[in-house]
Amino acid sequence: MSKYTNMSILKQSKKSVKIYFFYLMDIFIVLGALLIVYLINEYILKLPAFYLILWEIGTFIFGVFLCYKPFKYGGVNNLTILKRLLSMDHEIYKVQSYK
Repeated sequence: MSKYTNMSILKQSKKSVKIYFFYLMDIFIVLGALLIVYLINEYILKLPAFYLILWEIGTFIFGVFLCYKPFKYGGVNNLTILKRLLSMDHEIYKVQSYK
């Protein structure tokens, strides 16, 4: 008899890595957005510091919005909802007129 037959996988190891209320992937999305803002400013725009801070705050808020998981849509984050919205076939989901 194998020593692994009665082994069970812990439920905690099946879940995503969660830090406080953010998942690890959500943190990477927000940091990636901030990195893109930094790189665009460093090599393309060269904004003054005040506008850069405003742009970084706006990007941080947008990144948190993308990571937010509304309960109405089954707990998937807004980034997934936007990807589904942009990739769906618009010919299938046309609004019908009942005139």
